[in-house]
Amino acid sequence: MNATFLLWVGIAFFETALSGGVVLLNKHLLTCLDPVITNMMVRAVSFGTILVVTAPLTLLDVWSLTYDMTWEAAGYITILAVVGWLIAQNLYYFALRSGRVSVVVPIVSTDLLFTALFATLFIGGVLGNLTVAGLFIAVAGVVAITRAERRDRIDLIEPTDVVVADGLSQEPIPPPSPPPPETGLVEEPRGLARSAPVAIVLALASAAGWGLAPVLIQLAQQSVGGTSVTMILQAQGLGLLMIIGVALIRRKPFTTRRLTPTERRRARRLVAITGAIEGSCAILFYLIVENLGSVQSAIIVATKPIFAILWGALFLHERVSRRLAIGIAITLLGVFMATADRLH
Repeated sequence: MNATFLLWVGIAFFETALSGGVVLLNKHLLTCLDPVITNMMVRAVSFGTILVVTAPLTLLDVWSLTYDMTWEAAGYITILAVVGWLIAQNLYYFALRSGRVSVVVPIVSTDLLFTALFATLFIGGVLGNLTVAGLFIAVAGVVAITRAERRDRIDLIEPTDVVVADGLSQEPIPPPSPPPPETGLVEEPRGLARSAPVAIVLALASAAGWGLAPVLIQLAQQSVGGTSVTMILQAQGLGLLMIIGVALIRRKPFTTRRLTPTERRRARRLVAITGAIEGSCAILFYLIVENLGSVQSAIIVATKPIFAILWGALFLHERVSRRLAIGIAITLLGVFMATADRLH
């Protein structure tokens, strides 16, 4: 184990921690921007970053990637743009807007398990024993997260419920009279509990979309004979064009509310920073794979949810209950088991 290898391991963990931090930036953006608009703006900056950085790297032969491309590969990358950047990424933003980082990110990380399933279907891969075990464990973890999130949300209003149920709040109610307290007791917990499954379903759908992405990339690589910069740019560029089309068709306001000039400037800065980081992380990932190999890279990248949850607890003050922590641990155990299966 030489110093160069250790250096790239450190770079890989830095890139993973940075990717986890991007989740927080996205979460902040979604408080003032529509999810589709967030995706469009961040994708535009990310595409520009990748274009500016990869051009000199490729033209000066700093790395092994070229601009090679075939029509077959272009077809696979077009599907990737639709499934990944248009569908999966938008679903991820909607999930992140409606759910907590500590809930959404571990579920999205199950994309590795979907990759194993899709590889079996489309490439003829074989599911190893660890992958199958990891699949069942991750499913159990998602169920546990769902139950924990629902329970946690109901617990947030229990003190109010107890006060009303005990008849401690007997102040006169001015006309018009609101519904009886009992109605609130029935409806409010149910509404709170319902929002958790929505975020979880969206996160699972996003994971499925991103799980298909590596399979499409592998099929494109087989056609070209390796990864090319053209693949990266085509996927991001086509995704960006389609997202712009969706934004025009939806005709929704760009912002979730009227922003002050200060908030607009802050949103623009966040978009620029987020897009630049995402683009840089995408380039770093290809360099990491080139220097460490796919196995070590996959294992390190699988730690991204841990970093995202830590950042969420530190900067968003998200509370991780014991029940939720157990669900997260079970889900990540399933993901790590599936990742470890690549060693065989």
